[in-house]
Amino acid sequence: MRFLAAVVTVVGAFVLLRQSMLRALEPVESTSGYELTSLAQGMNILLVVLDTTPGKSLDLLDPKSAPLLSKYAREGVVFSKAYAAAPWTRPSIASILTGYHPKVHGVREFTAWYNPGIVTLGQMLRLHGYDTAGFVSHWILSQETTFKRGFDSYQLMNPDADPHTVVSSPAVADAAIEFLLGQAEGARSEHFFLFAHFFDPHFTYIHHPEYDKSSWYKGKVHQMFSYQEISQSYESFSAPDFSFLRDRHLEEVSFTEQHVDRLFKALEASPFADNTIVIVAADHGEEFHEHGGLWHGHSMYDEVIRVPLMVWAPSKLKPQVIDRWVSLMDIVPTLVDVRNLASEERFFGQSLFKAPAPEGRWIYSEVGDNSQDPQRSIDAVLREPLKLVVNHREKTSGLFDLRADPGESNNLIANDALSSPFKEELASSTKELERFIGLQPAPKAPLTNVQVKELRSLGYLSETKPLAIPSPSQEKGP
Repeated sequence: MRFLAAVVTVVGAFVLLRQSMLRALEPVESTSGYELTSLAQGMNILLVVLDTTPGKSLDLLDPKSAPLLSKYAREGVVFSKAYAAAPWTRPSIASILTGYHPKVHGVREFTAWYNPGIVTLGQMLRLHGYDTAGFVSHWILSQETTFKRGFDSYQLMNPDADPHTVVSSPAVADAAIEFLLGQAEGARSEHFFLFAHFFDPHFTYIHHPEYDKSSWYKGKVHQMFSYQEISQSYESFSAPDFSFLRDRHLEEVSFTEQHVDRLFKALEASPFADNTIVIVAADHGEEFHEHGGLWHGHSMYDEVIRVPLMVWAPSKLKPQVIDRWVSLMDIVPTLVDVRNLASEERFFGQSLFKAPAPEGRWIYSEVGDNSQDPQRSIDAVLREPLKLVVNHREKTSGLFDLRADPGESNNLIANDALSSPFKEELASSTKELERFIGLQPAPKAPLTNVQVKELRSLGYLSETKPLAIPSPSQEKGP
């Protein structure tokens, strides 16, 4: 009987803890918990997210890499070392739109949606009377249960087309420009929040002759331009084969940049040019065999989690380049002072303009199991200049000094003095984050057979083995 009573006590305590946590997560109906920051006050917000665009593919500070957007970068604030919260789209964009670690917001799989009480940027801004609109170019961002939350209007471009083969940037830019024109003609609200998602840089890479970088190539990959064919044979590819894939991807980035620039020019020509904050980011990057693999979602190398990030608001911000490490989770707290957090502050972003702590800050990225036959469970914990990566299923780990070793080839995990603080942070954060796992009910919108087939064709639901982490270096000193 005493044992049964003890069990009941433990279960009761767990239920009370869960109930109190969910109450803490409940959104308020007033602005008191979501005050606009001094930067956002009186401003419209335009958030542009480019899919699958690593920082080195779109260097906003380099006119050769970003001939159109570099103009705005020179007038804005560029964060040269920004990191995504995940190396694939859904969890990364969910972190952009909530400010939370993926384990907190809960959008870690294809059928998952926000955990109870998670409040999105759109919801926060609607409390302040913003008209909110979103235009996206892939169905994984369109389910009713997730990304539509907080938007007065939300539209999936080309809903009947395969997003991996259709050219969607013109439609996204056109819809966003039409929204701006409508706001100028007679806005329903004093301010607006506009979210535009450009998917074109994602594979399949389409040739754009006006931005030709790949016509030099005459090799075999031209004849096998599908995910399955490339994935089955890329280990036999030569350096020119990988260069061709990279160059074709750069054409997609340049093509997308053209349409983002059209949107910016429409903003500059509108009445809103002086009272709009523009944020440009990418959700994640792409690998081109730098560490032996392709695509994204299977590793934590900088190719897939270091991304471009810029804030443009000339009326409020002086041009500068900020080199300290930041997270895409920092976008929400840059705009909104969120007072009722769903977790400890370390699992929520901080303002991009907050002065750095002397000891630095922890930044997190993860990829959870996102397949029907789970293969991926990888955590990254960063504190400048080091990055710890732990592949839990493969039971391998790596510690890299990105200042001395930007190519992430020298594994310092054997250096206990360097690695111990990172291992301790990962262990303690994992334990605390466990309380957010399993909060979601069963998905209301499971994948259709067509969607499953499409995702499998691109490796998302495949049994692709995560990339290997380099063996530990024998070096024991820093």
